[in-house]
Amino acid sequence: YRSNGDLFSPAAELVSLWGDVIHVNGQPWPYLKVEPRKYRFRILDSAISRSFQLYFEKDTKTGTKLPFKVIASDAGLLSGPISATQLEISMAERWEIVFDFSAYANSNVTMRNNRDVQADEDYNSTDKVMKFVVGRTVTDTSNNGEVPTSFNALTLPPMKQTVDRTFKFERTNGEWRVNGVAFSDVKNRILAKPARGAVELWELQNDSGGWSHPVHIHLVDFQLLSRTNGKRPVLPYEAAGLKDVVLLGRNERVRVLA
Repeated sequence: YRSNGDLFSPAAELVSLWGDVIHVNGQPWPYLKVEPRKYRFRILDSAISRSFQLYFEKDTKTGTKLPFKVIASDAGLLSGPISATQLEISMAERWEIVFDFSAYANSNVTMRNNRDVQADEDYNSTDKVMKFVVGRTVTDTSNNGEVPTSFNALTLPPMKQTVDRTFKFERTNGEWRVNGVAFSDVKNRILAKPARGAVELWELQNDSGGWSHPVHIHLVDFQLLSRTNGKRPVLPYEAAGLKDVVLLGRNERVRVLA
């Protein structure tokens, strides 16, 4: 923001697109009043350039990350809930979680963001996202039972070992290129035409020199198989579902089965 409350225009100002004020549903650092019971949240990273490592913490700042259950990914429900204390999400990724506020009645819980996420620039308060003000009583107990131990079984693609296609993501003069082709090169930018019904193993390789970027593959859902040369392995909730967006971290190679 400018000092008068107007938004900066990155194109005109040539300033960073990471931003220093986190918004949720259009509000900067908001709060939500909740009851001491379970809530199901659908989380979408709609930032321009910032990835997040989200976690919940009591406002007493004990340093303890509070547990929750991941139940759905980009493509819908997982085959069952995955317990976690941190949710990693990049631009356009979607996750659904169930958080139980019952142990935190009459207190505050804050959703926070880690520092040093990929190559994103940190500012004074980019480590906080929003606050939950937990009340004393539950007015409706419906849909507040235990999270099912399993959901409908997922149909995963049959496993393959041989990579069918490799896509190298690079930046040249501020422009992203995939296998040397820029988006503006309309005659050459269709890089793959898989047969309908085929199953292919793709390797996505980040050679951009320090940048991270989400990769969205149109028209298919895929299973995330491996991450190498990056900051993290495939996380349990990433492996448990189907996706259409995957973060390609700095210098990372990711394999997806589509």
